Amino acid sequence: MRRVRSRVGRDEGFVSRRCVRPVSWKSICRRTGRARWRLDVSDWRPVRGEQGREWAFLMDLIPEPSEKERIGRFHHASDRYKALVSRLCARRVCAVCLGLEDATVEVGRTKGKKPFLLQGGSDEKPNFNFNVSHDGRHVVVCAEPRTVVGVDVCAPDSERKGGGEHDLEAMKDMLTAREWAWLNTEDRAERFRLLWSGKEAFAKAR
Repeated sequence: MRRVRSRVGRDEGFVSRRCVRPVSWKSICRRTGRARWRLDVSDWRPVRGEQGREWAFLMDLIPEPSEKERIGRFHHASDRYKALVSRLCARRVCAVCLGLEDATVEVGRTKGKKPFLLQGGSDEKPNFNFNVSHDGRHVVVCAEPRTVVGVDVCAPDSERKGGGEHDLEAMKDMLTAREWAWLNTEDRAERFRLLWSGKEAFAKAR
């Protein structure tokens, strides 16, 4: 991967050329205030892990100590990597959709832990809000200018650290009889992931 030097505010480091290449989706997000991003981060590893300069540089782009603490709570390094990317994406989606400088974006959380932009909103996008999720190989991001939005990703066991479809019986009390009946099929695991991520996305939109 070819890298170039990039500066964000007072921070400087190296990024992939793809990250700074002009693309049409940016103008679409800026015009509409809407975003649907999916990033496959399964192959990304910061150079020299969490002890290297790349990790330190990216962590410095997150000004909120509470968010850095949240990243550190994940047990597996791969989950910490995805947690970091998800928080960087939260800031990036605000900057792109609202035309803000990345360094000026500050993110807070509601009582329900949904992230939101602290300041810098737009009259044209009066209820701009966004949501992020990560699991398995992916980090997903969505944003809307007026309607509330939530997103969730539920990866198969082959792409995540434990849990998932093997815990179906333990989740039975959280499903309606109709939903449980819908899972009574050969592709049970896939249907469960679809159902559960939909429930999570709905809850996270509030």
